[in-house]
Parts: sequence; C-alpha cells; structure tokens
Amino acid sequence: RPRPGSPGQASSTAGAGSNPLETVPADWFTSGTLLPNLALTWLHRWDHASIEHGYRHKCFLRKLRVASACSGSASEAHVMDGWASALRERFGHDVLFEHVFVCELKPQKRAFLKVMLKESDFCIFGDIRLLTEGQAACDRHGKTCIVRGFDILLTGFSCTNLSKQNHKTLDKRTILSRRDLNATTAQTFFANLALCEKYQP
Repeated sequence: RPRPGSPGQASSTAGAGSNPLETVPADWFTSGTLLPNLALTWLHRWDHASIEHGYRHKCFLRKLRVASACSGSASEAHVMDGWASALRERFGHDVLFEHVFVCELKPQKRAFLKVMLKESDFCIFGDIRLLTEGQAACDRHGKTCIVRGFDILLTGFSCTNLSKQNHKTLDKRTILSRRDLNATTAQTFFANLALCEKYQP
C-alpha cells in the first residue's frame, strides 16, 4: 500500500480488536529494496545499547555463522544482506554473515535451492532429524559433508499435523507427545531442539 515515509518510519495501524498492521511503500516492492528497507526499519526498534556494546567489545570481528532448517526458498540469504546493510548504515560498522548450511526435506526444493543459490558454496542438507549425527548427505557437493557449527539458526517446523488444509490433522493439544512417523510437526520440533542442544548457537 503506497504511503509517504522512509526506512525507519514505518507506520502501524490497528483497528479495535484486530492485530496491528504494518504498511510499507509500494515502491519498496517495485524497486527490489523491500528486505533491506525492512531490515533498517526493524533495526530502529532494537536495543541499540546492546549492539554498540557488541562493537565496542569487538564481538563482531569474525563472521557470524548462519544456518537454516525447514528452509523453503532460503529467503534468509537475502535477509542477511539486508541486516548487514542496515547495520552499516545505522552504526557505520560492517557485520559479516556466513551462511553455513540450509536444510530442506523435499528434493524438488533442494534442487531449486541449488540452482537459485548457485553462487554460494554452503551445504544443502535434507532431513533435519539427521543433522545431530554431525554429518549428512549434501546435495550441493554430492557427498556426505560435516555439519558445521553456527551462531544463528533460522528455522521452523512442519505444520502438516496442524494445518486446517490437511484433513488428517492430529490433535494439536497432544501433538508434541507423539513420536510416530506421522507426527512430523513433533519430529521436526524436537529435531530443532536437539540441533540447538548440540551446537549451542
């Protein structure tokens, strides 16, 4: 929806009894600057003292390693560019991100990622439940690769068992107690927890 303003000045509207809605200028979409501008907008809401503390104590001297699971289209690769640009503009410092792996169960999506992110060299894994073994089959390199550690994990879990579009939806009140193969929501949820437990991002 078109509106006047600039990054960092996003307006919010909220109707009675409704969730707040964010509006952004239409030209953010047409100019291809949506993600960088959103990153800059959100940056103005962060705890600036903590960020300045990180710079002052040289916490950002090395690259921050980023991994994603249940990756889909891996849009986080573009979001990281937005973060870096926003931090540079706001604080005048560079923060470098290194994408270490993506993980996507569906083969056709992994093939898409391999094509769309062909300039990158990070691993493309399949089943998140196998990553805690420390190595896994990698579509990018065509071999078994080491699962590298990471500082930031961007992830989600399967919504199959909770989706109203799925006529086999399981009882959401007990879904996390299920451990059978049909309970993909619980399996991917606990796989994420195990991944964080092992690599301590």
